[in-house]
Amino acid sequence: MNCTVTRLLKPEESGGCTQLLEKLDNVSSMNKACKTYVVVDDFSESTLLTLYLLKRCGNLRMIAYRIGLSMLLKMILLLVKLKDLQTRIKLIEDKFKRNMGSSEDYEKYQELLSSREEILPKITGFWEKYPDDFDYLYQCILSMETDQEEAVKSVVLMINEYNEETIWLRNSIVRDMGLQGYNILWIRDLISSIDKLRIDNLSIVSKFKLLVKYLKHLGCGRILVVDGSEYSVLVSLLNRSDVVVV
Repeated sequence: MNCTVTRLLKPEESGGCTQLLEKLDNVSSMNKACKTYVVVDDFSESTLLTLYLLKRCGNLRMIAYRIGLSMLLKMILLLVKLKDLQTRIKLIEDKFKRNMGSSEDYEKYQELLSSREEILPKITGFWEKYPDDFDYLYQCILSMETDQEEAVKSVVLMINEYNEETIWLRNSIVRDMGLQGYNILWIRDLISSIDKLRIDNLSIVSKFKLLVKYLKHLGCGRILVVDGSEYSVLVSLLNRSDVVVV
């Protein structure tokens, strides 16, 4: 049996799904014997942070309905990054106030300021378009007891405590990305069936390797990856002649 799959879809990029699904349908119609799957990456920083916040912020679901899930995920990623940058900037400023800062601290301080300047225009755009939802979400993120890395780790370690939030998030992803009627492979389930959920599996390389391994377990002799040009080098490095990027 041959299989046709999409590249790993990120829930925050739903705007580009229509063309991808059309391409998937076209490839599938020319290979009617193939089993076809849409692959959704629900084991990413954006989805894990969203699960973390869903348990702590009661109005997050309503915001997703108002502005769309993909927009919410983009806002969460940027605002969590802003919070972490602000915290790290303040730590270095406090060191200099106590005359404990070094030249290395100053260089890092400049890097952090540059990183903050890069994301501020996008954040300003979110605030101008969704002021009330933005304020609620940012206050929620500011109340997080930990930084981005630790929040993600905590969800991975206690993933079974987020079953209700996972069901809601997946239903929202299907609706937001227009995936009704498609066979969906959820990356989180795929990893769990082969390996343990851990931070190491957040990388695109790890996910792609596990995807190929999983599809082989399903009996896929030849795997067609639709719109997966970013995997071409990886396919070559893995020496997978049975994986074809189309």
